[in-house]
Amino acid sequence: GDFEAATRIHQHLLAWSGLPEKSRQKAHLELVKDYIAAGLHDRAEAMLRDMISDNSNAEALALLQQIYQAEKDWEKAAAVARKRLKALSGRDSAEEVGQISRALSHYYCAMAEDAIRQGAATAVDDWLHKAVELDAENLRAVMLVARRYLAEQPDYSLNMLVSLSKAQPAFTMEILPLLGEVFDALPESVDHIAILKDLAEHTQSSTAEIALAENLAVRDAEAAKVVLREAISRRSTLRLLVAALKLESTQPSLQPLVDALATLRDERPTYHCRHCGFSGRKLHWLCPSCEQWGTIAPIRSTQGD
Repeated sequence: GDFEAATRIHQHLLAWSGLPEKSRQKAHLELVKDYIAAGLHDRAEAMLRDMISDNSNAEALALLQQIYQAEKDWEKAAAVARKRLKALSGRDSAEEVGQISRALSHYYCAMAEDAIRQGAATAVDDWLHKAVELDAENLRAVMLVARRYLAEQPDYSLNMLVSLSKAQPAFTMEILPLLGEVFDALPESVDHIAILKDLAEHTQSSTAEIALAENLAVRDAEAAKVVLREAISRRSTLRLLVAALKLESTQPSLQPLVDALATLRDERPTYHCRHCGFSGRKLHWLCPSCEQWGTIAPIRSTQGD
């Protein structure tokens, strides 16, 4: 953790005229890492640019991408990621290619979000097309596309979100709020109940079961109770129990029990990283621990997803 001491050591190594070239390159990279750890990105970038003039130094390119990513300079990060993919072309490096492709897909999503804020519709479509093309399972990209066409083609957005939810059931809890906006944009003749019922059956998601019950309760409270009872009999979760108690109970004496269960539900982690095991209560596109893109997912547990 003593970056100043580490920097001095690596600088002394580089100043030694007898240092072999291979060791010199390693010392250069370690000094770059020192600067990155200390937040001195400009110095690190300048050193890396001297090392990758021919794009042959894979580790230097990876570190340069890391710098641009930390600075949220998505266009430069994307350019380096593309160089890395090109350098890996034809090699047996599927895992590394997958990691870089996922990162690049998220860079395009970030650029699309910037274009949305600027009102540049053409750029939005271009970035989103590239994001989905690189990673068709990128939840962020697919949801951005669905939102992009929500007003103009709500049927298209509906089909995208339903397909995404069925393909990645754990993420149904993230998809449902946007699906609710799609329902509002669709004609009243569309049967929201039937769509939610089909989704709940396919995903076994507590959130989908609750959404179905809440929509049913508007016109048939007893049917909503039946939905939650049956859901609990299949897979009992805290989320379902809290929803069922709120719907079933009219007795004030039971409110402390409902509150206690809700507290238990809210105190546990909701998401975890499939790469390093990091857990928390917020969905991050980039894991704060291992800095891998697209590895955070909802936890399917007794808490209820």
